[in-house]
Amino acid sequence: MPEDNYPSNMYDLLLIDLSSKALHQEVSEMLNVTYLAETTQKELKEVKAIVYGPNYRVIVSLPVKIGRRTSRNVFFIVDTGSPVTYICEEVYEKFKVTIPDSKSYYILLNNHPTITHLPPSKSHFTENNVLGVEFLKSTGADFILKFSEERESAFIRFNNKYEVQSQQQSIPKHIFQLEEISWPGKVFSIFLIAIVSFVVFNKKPYLFFFIAIIVLSYIFLQI
Repeated sequence: MPEDNYPSNMYDLLLIDLSSKALHQEVSEMLNVTYLAETTQKELKEVKAIVYGPNYRVIVSLPVKIGRRTSRNVFFIVDTGSPVTYICEEVYEKFKVTIPDSKSYYILLNNHPTITHLPPSKSHFTENNVLGVEFLKSTGADFILKFSEERESAFIRFNNKYEVQSQQQSIPKHIFQLEEISWPGKVFSIFLIAIVSFVVFNKKPYLFFFIAIIVLSYIFLQI
């Protein structure tokens, strides 16, 4: 089913056995990864998942990057019953991202441009993140789930068969926004910078030009 036609605000998953506290403690220990911690990893080719609890929740840790912020480890429940991917409010708060009214977001999930959704407010998984089957399909993933007498295990291999073009075409321009400074704040900031620059220029003009070169170099590198 195409993602644009899927009623993402009506989806629900009964995850009363998996809280944010469990993700930060028990699940983090089982995955040997700290939930929502910063990471230098951008993309994983192969990743081991765990099968958690009596309800056999398949959980995997993948790097998530929003805007220019540093990537973080985010835990996802793999759910083949959901075509779309969900990221809970706690994750966005950790990234210091403003939540727009559209409830949809454009992020890099395992270095793959992805549209994610906020769990519906009345759902039973508001503290959790769900990895939908559309993401697995678009990345050409091999998803292997094994049950044995000794233990259960899960494994995902990403084959880099990205459908980037088709996803980017369906992304509305308003779908993603970072926290922005209000107009009064911008005016005050510009006014304050102007005063400081004037004082520095009058007292130490060489220092002023040195700082100006550094600032302009930084702006140039960010373009």
